[in-house]
Amino acid sequence: MKSLTPLAKMILETLEPDPTKQQQWLDRPDLYAPSQDPEMESFKEMMEDMKRNGDKVFVAGDYDCGATRFWTDKNPDTIIY
Repeated sequence: MKSLTPLAKMILETLEPDPTKQQQWLDRPDLYAPSQDPEMESFKEMMEDMKRNGDKVFVAGDYDCGATRFWTDKNPDTIIY
């Protein structure tokens, strides 16, 4: 914890007053990859079925949503509102 700035140290001490537990706030667990979720395969199949059937899909999210960009790159006839 020597590399913490004085402000960061003050915030850490506010979040966790017990010095023996402060390290847990600094440890970074591995992020969960949603693309590895078993449900993702069934979602992909459902989207492909909808595309084949000419169904419409509404995708909500922010503009730079990676999944939306990936889908539209592979399906140029997709309209983004």
